[in-house]
Amino acid sequence: MNALALAAQRHAGQFDKRGRPYVMHTMEVALQVVRLGCMEPEVLDAALLHDTIEDTDTTASELRHVGFSKRTVDIVEAVTRREGEDYEDFIERVANSGRDAVLVKLADVSVNLGTLDQLPVGDFARLMGRYVLALARLAKARKETLP
Repeated sequence: MNALALAAQRHAGQFDKRGRPYVMHTMEVALQVVRLGCMEPEVLDAALLHDTIEDTDTTASELRHVGFSKRTVDIVEAVTRREGEDYEDFIERVANSGRDAVLVKLADVSVNLGTLDQLPVGDFARLMGRYVLALARLAKARKETLP
C-alpha cells in the first residue's frame, strides 16, 4: 500500500492545529525530510506514517502486513511516543535510535514549530520551550550520525 494513501485513510477525520486534514501534517513532515537532504523512499514512507501508531489504532504489525519494509516500520516505531513516556525521555530515545529516526523526528518538530502561532499564549510558551530543546538534542544527534 502507498504510505500517503494509508496515512490519509488512518488519519481521516483528524485535523491539525490549523484545522486542516491531519494528513497535510504528515505530508509537510515528508517534505521537510526532503529539505533536510533525504529522498530515500523508506524514510519518506516513515515520515508520512510517523503518527499512525501513536494517533490511530494502527499497529507496527499492520504496517508490516500491508507491505512496508522493516526499515520503515522500525523508524515509525522509534518516533512513536509510548504511553506514559516523558517527552524529554522520548526525545532522548529517538536521539539514540539512529539516523533515520532522528531525521524524521527532527522534521516533525520543525513542522510543529511552524504551527505554534495557532495556539493560546500559554500553550505557545510551553511548547516553544519543549520544541527548542528537542530541536537542539535532535540536531546534535543528527550531526553525530552523519557520515
